[in-house]
Amino acid sequence: MNRSSIEHGEWRITLVRKWGTVDQPREAVLVTAPLFFAFGLILLIGCANVANLLLARGIARQREIGIRLSLGATRRRVVGQLLTEGLLLALVAAAAGFSISRLVLDAIVNAMVASMPPDIGDIRLLVPNADWRVLLFLVGGAGISTIAFALIPALHATRVEPLTTMRGGGFGGARDATPCKCSAMCDK
Repeated sequence: MNRSSIEHGEWRITLVRKWGTVDQPREAVLVTAPLFFAFGLILLIGCANVANLLLARGIARQREIGIRLSLGATRRRVVGQLLTEGLLLALVAAAAGFSISRLVLDAIVNAMVASMPPDIGDIRLLVPNADWRVLLFLVGGAGISTIAFALIPALHATRVEPLTTMRGGGFGGARDATPCKCSAMCDK
């Protein structure tokens, strides 16, 4: 532990380096709790929108999924492929969010230091370093959000009838409204 002390007249200041987080008073938690709740709701809305986009993408890929299933791929394997795509999307979003947050945090700290009056003295505020816990949180959050928001669209997208989708039928066995102009043997 590094200790340094400065004596000036009757004043004695001892600086102790402390690693880790600083304990927050209960009032600070009560003040910031609504902000965290609001950010959580915004994040939930964004994840729901991405889940809807994944569902729409699965519907658009129904012919491809039907062909894969008819060629012998198991539903589990196709769901695994769709979840892998969702995880890759979540990891890219986590990396982009991390880099944007670091840039914004650095800009905010620099703006705060630049706007402080010079009477206070030379104050150095630094952006805290990101360590393994931040990386673990990002990867864990990406995995949990993939399971929570990509599993249902993946299961829904693989619930197709392969023969109907290869013929160009609608999702879930629905048929097109246009009549088929092929031979009389066609059941469309």
